[in-house]
Amino acid sequence: MRKFIWGLVIVAVVAVFGGRAWYLNQHKENSDNVIKIGLLSFNSGMYADLGIALDNGAKLAVKEINANSDTKLQLMIEDGKGFAKDAINAFHKLDTSKMDVMIIAGENQVPPVAPLIESKRIPTILTSVGTLTFMKNNKDKFMFLVNPSAQSTGYAMGEYAKKELNVKTFGILSVASAYGQESAGGFIQGMKEQPAIWEKYKETDLDSRAQITKILATNPDGVYIVGYGSGYTNALNQIKEQGYKGVIMSDYTISGQEAQENVKDKAGIFFAEADSRNNSARLNRFLNAYRAEYNKDASYHARLGYDSIYIIAEALKNSNNIKEGLEKIANFDTFSGKLTFNNDGTPNFPVVIKQMQPDGTAKVVKE
Repeated sequence: MRKFIWGLVIVAVVAVFGGRAWYLNQHKENSDNVIKIGLLSFNSGMYADLGIALDNGAKLAVKEINANSDTKLQLMIEDGKGFAKDAINAFHKLDTSKMDVMIIAGENQVPPVAPLIESKRIPTILTSVGTLTFMKNNKDKFMFLVNPSAQSTGYAMGEYAKKELNVKTFGILSVASAYGQESAGGFIQGMKEQPAIWEKYKETDLDSRAQITKILATNPDGVYIVGYGSGYTNALNQIKEQGYKGVIMSDYTISGQEAQENVKDKAGIFFAEADSRNNSARLNRFLNAYRAEYNKDASYHARLGYDSIYIIAEALKNSNNIKEGLEKIANFDTFSGKLTFNNDGTPNFPVVIKQMQPDGTAKVVKE
């Protein structure tokens, strides 16, 4: 009988410490109480300035948190360059460093790395909106999107256009990417109608007049233009230049720095974005700190990097298991509004409709 009891004790001890050893191996904790964060960014190529801004935002957040916490964060950055092969190589470098959690920037870097995230079981923050195709395959829920999804903002804009703007026929001009596809798809779902025409452009296009002419030939009540890069700003300028008098709609990109600098006439354009009206105090603190640290203004991508680190820190407060901690996040303050994750890892941000004003500001027209 004693042998049996001692056998049970030994089994229990092995189970406890064996389970702990498994957990330590899975989450790669270490005795120095350091959490290793891998950031798969894009620091070279056409949009290097966006990736570097995201990196800088993340670095600033790590600096702030480490100054006020016993648990230290170590940020490890690798350049995926925005291409599949380079993104995979960058992932493997980070994985070799035994990261506890990862951040991936850039919609072109998510597709090749998503299967590796699942197989390695690494909790991962995604900052790019064109990721829903891969979130659907997020079976074990290791991916968490922290940017308002293109589909959700597109849906909100489409629903508002149908109900409030009396748009019945419409054309779409979208960037040829997963982001453009998802945003336009969400708009169509919100309208509950098919577009009269759907044209696409590349983010580097200088001239979209041919596509715009085709769209305007259908005499639409409204045109939904979504995207990024010079192709986006040129398309907005060119539809205004052609004298279109119908409703022009877009998403949060219209309020960004690039559009502010390059779109000549934004007045009257409607767009949907996450409701961030209650974060002004936090935003102002960040903007001042970023300017002091880097001697430049913080872009939207810098805010994403900063937010991503603080979301990870909040997850660590919730649980020693980062994945479980991310799942428990509820009504957490971010620059995109109050964040709660849905069951599939997508964010449940409240969305508002705004309209650009002649002075360049945006006014909320629908909560």
